[in-house]
Amino acid sequence: MIRFRAFLLIAAAAALQPAAAQLPEATRTVAVAFVPGASGAHYEGRLVGNEVVDYLLPANRGQRLNIRFSSRNGESFFNLYGPGDGEALHDGTISGGSYDQVLPVNGSYRIRVYLRANYARRGDASRHMIDINLTGAVAAGPEYWSVDGVGTGGLLIFHETPSTTSRGVGSAADGNVLRNFGCRAAEGRQWCRVGSLRNTAVTGWVDASFLRPAARPGGSPPPPKR
Repeated sequence: MIRFRAFLLIAAAAALQPAAAQLPEATRTVAVAFVPGASGAHYEGRLVGNEVVDYLLPANRGQRLNIRFSSRNGESFFNLYGPGDGEALHDGTISGGSYDQVLPVNGSYRIRVYLRANYARRGDASRHMIDINLTGAVAAGPEYWSVDGVGTGGLLIFHETPSTTSRGVGSAADGNVLRNFGCRAAEGRQWCRVGSLRNTAVTGWVDASFLRPAARPGGSPPPPKR
C-alpha cells in the first residue's frame, strides 16, 4: 500500500510539470513595416478584455532593437519573444515599457501586447502606443553573388527597397554575377542589396533565395550551391 501511494504521488507530481512553452494564437497580428529609408515605425492600437496583438518583426543577429511602449491607463504591457516562441526576452510587467538590446539570432521576433490579467477578465479596454526601431549591422556575406534558380527566360528583379511591392530598378538572369553590398531580413525573407557589374549605376534589393556565392569575375569557379 505504501508503494502504491508513493507511485500515485510521483504520477501526480509529473502531471503538474509545465509543458514546453508555446504561445497561443494572438487575436490579431501586425506585420511591422518601415517606409523606404526609415529604420523605425510607430503604431497605435486598442485592446479589450482578453484581446492580444502581436507585432511581427523579421530581424538579423547583431541588429539593435529599440522598443518604446506606453498605454493610456498603464494596464497594458508588451512581451518580446525571439524566433521559436520560447521564454520571453522581455516581460513588460517586470521590466517596464522599454527594450534596447542587440538581437541574438536571425528570424522573426514577436512583440506581444496584452492587458493585465485582472483587467482582461473584467473586459476593460486600453489604448497603447508603440515605437519600434531596428538599426545596426547588416550581414556582410560574400563579395559576389551569382543568380541561380530564376529559370530559363526569367529575370531576378532589383527592387528599390527590400520589399516585393517596391519599384523595380533593374534585373539579372541566371548565371549573372552581381556585387554584394549586404543583406538583411524584411517581409519574412532575406534580401540582399546587389549591383550590376555591367552597369555599376544599377543597384537594388533582390530575394536572396535566388543567389549563391560566386568567385570574383575572372577568378576560380564559384563554390557549389548548398
